Amino acid sequence: MITSQAPGKLFIAGEYAVVNKGYPAILIAVDRFIKASIIKSEDVSSIKTYNLSPVIIKRVNNHIPLSTHNKSLAYVISSINTFEKFLSEKKIDLRHYDLIIESDLESSDNVKYGLGSSAAVTVATLKVLNKFYKLSLSKRDLFKLALISQFKINDKGSGGDLAASVYTGLIYYKSFDRGWLKTNLNNLSISKLLEIHWPYLEIYNLKLPKDLNLIVGWTKKPASSFDLVSQVNLAKENNSDFYTEFLSKSRICVNKLRFSIEKDDSIEILNQIKINRLLLANLGKIFNVEIETDQLKALSDIVSNYGGSGKLSGAGGGDCGIGIFKGNYAKLKIISEWQIAGIKYLDLNVYKEQNNNDK
Repeated sequence: MITSQAPGKLFIAGEYAVVNKGYPAILIAVDRFIKASIIKSEDVSSIKTYNLSPVIIKRVNNHIPLSTHNKSLAYVISSINTFEKFLSEKKIDLRHYDLIIESDLESSDNVKYGLGSSAAVTVATLKVLNKFYKLSLSKRDLFKLALISQFKINDKGSGGDLAASVYTGLIYYKSFDRGWLKTNLNNLSISKLLEIHWPYLEIYNLKLPKDLNLIVGWTKKPASSFDLVSQVNLAKENNSDFYTEFLSKSRICVNKLRFSIEKDDSIEILNQIKINRLLLANLGKIFNVEIETDQLKALSDIVSNYGGSGKLSGAGGGDCGIGIFKGNYAKLKIISEWQIAGIKYLDLNVYKEQNNNDK
């Protein structure tokens, strides 16, 4: 059996702005995973996800039709299709296998935490296929394959969740040009797309601050990033000046946060996270989109009361929020007050792969 895994993610700063080309965000990978395993098969291939029964893969002209399978398999199948198209371009024969997917990015009753399960399952699938076919693809190649796979299902995403899942640790990410990719998916082979530079795209790892701690709270209310981003996209049509100002302030904030992390300036790190929280809350208020919910506000305020900085992580509307603070003295107090506010503490840590030097 060949196995691989891909971590979930949390946004630290840059939400909403990062869906625009060239705008930055900072994210972390966390130590909860989607795990993928492959067992060689002789005559047919199958996929077994989570607790569902195995599904036989039926290829039509070397392609697996997405419409014939459960929606929960969409990202897995898109990843397989992308990878196998790449294999065909390289004149590598397709093989049969049984693919097994397991996840710990959900609660015990199968409610998603909002840790980027779609991205993690995409990356885990590609990583295990990479091992199965013994290709030794780079992290940059795996990221591009993952982005192509995701883009075919949802072309609104930033790709930041995929970058965190591939590169792991703490990362600085600048979003790609969506229009450029859409055009070149039709004009170029996947092999060529892996070789060339993508406009605006930038990914690199940052060192973790030495004297700051992360704490994660879950509101127990799942939210749809796609729906929330779509609502903001509609609202910005009538608020273009405000949105342009938001983008500019977000870019300044994220870049200041990056410089603060590079200098290990904990005071300024906390300050920029606070600024980013206010930018996102104001965006929701002006656009009448529930980004910072009452629970997420309470989560952040509680962290602030103990000298830290808290904010939502991701699109908001529910899911998770983060707190960052100096020392450990306040952790148990924050967890206790979160519990009173109906917020569940998640025991998550930053995850970084040991062989994370590969570009």
